[in-house]
Amino acid sequence: MRLASEDIPPQNVSEAWEALPASAVFALRLGRAVGMLRRRGQAVAAEPNEGAKAWLALPAAEAELRLLGLATDCLLGADEPGAWLAAESLRDLAPMRWHLEADVIKALPTQEAAGAAAAWIRFLRAAGWMETASCEEGAALRWTIEPYPGRPAAPGDGYDRYELMPDLEAIVPPEAPPGARWELELLARRLSEDVVAVYRIDADACRRALAGGTGYAQARAMLERGSGAPLPDAVDIALRDWFVAAQAPPAGRRDSQRDAALPPEGGVS
Repeated sequence: MRLASEDIPPQNVSEAWEALPASAVFALRLGRAVGMLRRRGQAVAAEPNEGAKAWLALPAAEAELRLLGLATDCLLGADEPGAWLAAESLRDLAPMRWHLEADVIKALPTQEAAGAAAAWIRFLRAAGWMETASCEEGAALRWTIEPYPGRPAAPGDGYDRYELMPDLEAIVPPEAPPGARWELELLARRLSEDVVAVYRIDADACRRALAGGTGYAQARAMLERGSGAPLPDAVDIALRDWFVAAQAPPAGRRDSQRDAALPPEGGVS
C-alpha cells in the first residue's frame, strides 16, 4: 500500500503531528492499530505484538478485510456520519463486479454520504481495494476484495505460497498471507508490486536480518514455510554465504586466536 497525501481523507491530528504528511500520520495510526509498531523512546520500531502476529497469520482475504476495517476506524471520525454511511454503503456492493459510480452515489441514503463518497472511493482505489474505469455510460468502480465481513468470500485458487526460483527471485501471488510477505521483506528486496509481486533475496537484506538477530536456520525456515518447498540449492548456498560465512572470523584472525590458545613450547609452567 503506497498512498500519497492527497489520496487520504482529511484527518484530525494533534499539534505535535501537524507537520507530518497525511500519509505518514495514517501509516503511524494504522501501524499502531494493527499492532506492528511500538514506540521506543523518540523512535518507532516495527515490533509485532500478539495481535499483529495473529493478523499476519490470517489468510490474505481475511487479512485485507481486517485491514480495511482498521483503516476505516483510523480515518473516519465520530463526527463524520456522512463519511461513515458512505463507507458502509460501499461495502454492500458485490465484489469484482463493475458498478456505475453515478448509480452508486445516487443510491446513497443521504446528501452527506453522497458528498463524502468521492473522497472515500479515491482512498480505496489508492489503497488497492477498489478499481475505477471509464465506459460509455460514465465512470465505473468495483471492489478487488470481499469488503463485507458477513458475506462468504469466494474460494481461493490455492496459490497461498510463493515460488522461490534458483535465481533468488520469489514470485508472490496475491493470495499469499501477510505473514509470508512480512518474512520475505526481512530477507529480500522488492522488485515490483503489482497483482503478482516479485522479490529478490539479496546480500544487503540478509546482512540486515543477521544484524537484527535472524540466523541461517531461521532464515531457511522462513523461506521454506513461505514457499512450501525445500530451498533450491542456489538459494541455500547464498544463505550460507550471507549468514554463516559472514559470522566466521577471517583466516588470519582464526590463526591468531588458535595460537593464543596454545600453551608455550615446552609445556605450561
